[in-house]
Amino acid sequence: GLATAGKVEDSETLATALRWIGERPAADGFFLGMNLQNTHFSYVMPPHAVEPYQPSDLGFRAVYYRWPKERADQVQNRYLNAVYNLDRLLERFAAELKRRGLWDECLFVVLGDNGEAFYEHGFGNHSGPMYDEAVRTFGVIKPPESSHVSPHVIAQPVSHIDIAASVPVLADLPLPATFQGWPGHLAMAAKRPVFMYSNAVVRQYGIVDWPWKLLLTEFPEERTELYRL
Repeated sequence: GLATAGKVEDSETLATALRWIGERPAADGFFLGMNLQNTHFSYVMPPHAVEPYQPSDLGFRAVYYRWPKERADQVQNRYLNAVYNLDRLLERFAAELKRRGLWDECLFVVLGDNGEAFYEHGFGNHSGPMYDEAVRTFGVIKPPESSHVSPHVIAQPVSHIDIAASVPVLADLPLPATFQGWPGHLAMAAKRPVFMYSNAVVRQYGIVDWPWKLLLTEFPEERTELYRL
């Protein structure tokens, strides 16, 4: 009853998650994954949203990947407001897990599936070329206290498959043989090349072998680009 097609607003998703967690037996371990959508174009605001970044009005024809370039500041402010409010929603979600006594031993991962472009390289949103604004994203892992992993920051590129490989290891489970990644919370993961592939608005292959980045485009035109990051 929340949506007939497309997205469910994130505050509803998080509230549904908390209800589901509350139905679990007290001693029952569980895995929960959520695909949060408010920060995806056209950047949905939850109820009682705060919008510190202005102007952010999308009162013009705004189609994904095809909005007017001269409106980039407004679209980016709208995106920043969506991120700001999602951060507040996640803060309240974490506070509720703490209130229920679940936080300390919880393995909590927040991971962006993509970055967002605002015509830095001639396109907006994502699904296009794999320039850094579209492929570099946010990731944080809060391990269980019993894992004894000390807080640290990995500044070099780490693949999403390496983040996925961290989950069973930090949960004290064996890493499945089918996983291609190496646990991303380990420093050695940052020394491996990151392979990328896009097949949406463009078809493109990429590899980051720090500090080098190679992009090979097949469609809509053949092109090779090499960057020193």
